[in-house]
Amino acid sequence: MRVAFRFWPVLVAISPLLASSLLGSSCGGQLEVLDDPPEGECDVEALAFEAGDPNGHPEPLGAPAAGQARAGRIQAADVPQPAHGKFRIEDGDFLLINDKIAAVIEDKDLSDGYARFGGELLSLDRVGADGRPLGKSLFLETLQLTSLYIVEPESVTVLNDGSDGKAAIVRAKGTLKALPFLADTFGAAFPKDYADLSAVIYYVLELGQEKLEIRYGVLNPDPDFDIDTGLNYPGSWELLGFFQTNFNKLFVPGTGFGDPKGFGDFIGFTNGDMDFAYLGPDGAPLEYGGVSQSGFHLFAGEGMVTEGCTASLSERFEIVVGDPGKGLDGLGEAVRRATNRPAWRELTGVVRDASGPVPGAFVHVLSGSDYLVRVQSGADGSYSVHVPPGETVSLVAQLRGYPSSPKTDVTAQTSSQDLVLGDTGTITVDARVAGQGTPLPVRVQVIPANPVEATPAAYGLPDERAGRLHQEFAIDGVATLRVPPGEHRVLVSRGYEWELHDETVQVTAGQTVNVVAALEQSVDTTGVMSADFHIHSAYSPDSDDPVDYKVLGILADGLDIPLSSEHEWIIDFQPIIESLGMQVWARGLPSQELTTFTWGHFGVVPVNPRPGEYNNGARDWLNKSAKDIFAEIDTLPEQPALIVNH
Repeated sequence: MRVAFRFWPVLVAISPLLASSLLGSSCGGQLEVLDDPPEGECDVEALAFEAGDPNGHPEPLGAPAAGQARAGRIQAADVPQPAHGKFRIEDGDFLLINDKIAAVIEDKDLSDGYARFGGELLSLDRVGADGRPLGKSLFLETLQLTSLYIVEPESVTVLNDGSDGKAAIVRAKGTLKALPFLADTFGAAFPKDYADLSAVIYYVLELGQEKLEIRYGVLNPDPDFDIDTGLNYPGSWELLGFFQTNFNKLFVPGTGFGDPKGFGDFIGFTNGDMDFAYLGPDGAPLEYGGVSQSGFHLFAGEGMVTEGCTASLSERFEIVVGDPGKGLDGLGEAVRRATNRPAWRELTGVVRDASGPVPGAFVHVLSGSDYLVRVQSGADGSYSVHVPPGETVSLVAQLRGYPSSPKTDVTAQTSSQDLVLGDTGTITVDARVAGQGTPLPVRVQVIPANPVEATPAAYGLPDERAGRLHQEFAIDGVATLRVPPGEHRVLVSRGYEWELHDETVQVTAGQTVNVVAALEQSVDTTGVMSADFHIHSAYSPDSDDPVDYKVLGILADGLDIPLSSEHEWIIDFQPIIESLGMQVWARGLPSQELTTFTWGHFGVVPVNPRPGEYNNGARDWLNKSAKDIFAEIDTLPEQPALIVNH
């Protein structure tokens, strides 16, 4: 007998990171499942996915010179590590490489991050003139999900090493298992129809291509039941869960850097150096899954059907790697090349103000209400951007401290357009210890009397909060800030122990106003040190603050003992403090925020980084009781304290 099983997704709100986020209101639908076992059996052995070569090509790095795409097992020393310094390439992982791009696929094993099982994509890079990866990858982690399930590989092998001139293929083969860190918490809310199915992920790279193709296959052992991941019902359980925005900005054409909605021509991740984009099969759009929380973003594919007693295999996603150093504009052009779409036309110009060219200004391109792309002007103020052929577009130049340029319409016949920013003046700040003249690390805030126009979310350049124009962490006590003409309040501070300098200045166009701030330490803290035991940076999924920026803020605010407390990762602020020459002002310590999803978040203080260990030495809490994990922490040589964070 057949019955209809209905799952109406809900958004569950709880605090720990993304624990709610896989239950998105845009995904789901109706699944038909069997109530009774079917009659008859399938020949599962005949359907089984073929075996692969455990090693692949012995010299994958020779692919560009040989005019091939190749796949082979590598040693970690063979290729540069990802630029983010987080998830690392290890001995025995697999390299896919052609003359354009390189990708590293993790071998089966305990995996850093949240996917945990291995067989996932570790690095996406461009290939340099020497035929080797450039080492600029900022790819972090993408969960390729069927409902709550991912492939737990029993093997990662090479199906074709590329020596025949055809596509190189690495294949992860295993069974669908629930995400471990969410299974116990939310497993009951998801359909179980996909559990324990045999499944494969193919990573496919063709010669000359700038994209990595992702194929996905499922073996259906049931003769009477078609496995549907969303193709024939509203919504989809074919999901992509992105943990990418710690080091990259999420971009979707149309909504730009603002909140995604509906379908996007591609899902871009831009960092300015090695951008990349996800698309559906054959360049199809992907749909936003309704969830963006704590650094996790959910999107959905169209789904697929695997009929009874068959093993399916089809392209599900494509990942395009942008031109190195060309940012979002270069990524868009790479997407169009990879999907055989017409190139956009080039538009050039110079961004200027009254005194001459302006370097570093953003140029935003819009078509009606749709946000298309942005670039930055070079050292000489020049910019080059690609825009749709045959269309009139609007340009807006922007740089913090300047009044934004008026929107300029550019017709399809125009190939060059200069942009002019409004007048500005300059505020300089020199902060020193009162009575001594010693330069003092400080936080500088500038608040205009006339608030500046809010920056649209689509532009991807968030304004400072509470009406501030600037917030500068001046660790040498010196700041130079450009401001529009008018009245500005300047606040210079150093935490709670020091007096605040509060001065209002009037700035005219072209004028430089100097603010001298002599700060007095009015709270005697002899024998006492301040500490913060709960600080996140971009090494936690719910923060996008670069770690260097976080340390600058720590130094400016007078924190004596800052402790890094990343979710399930260990870093140490002290090497950064020393590289800045600021160890006289602060002493960093490493720790972990032990982020359980059932019995709270805890600080483990201190615990040192352990390169080569799981999550850089973070203690693993999965499938352990509180008693067991606390006992394990007690055995650590650092003899850490355990703090209840929340």
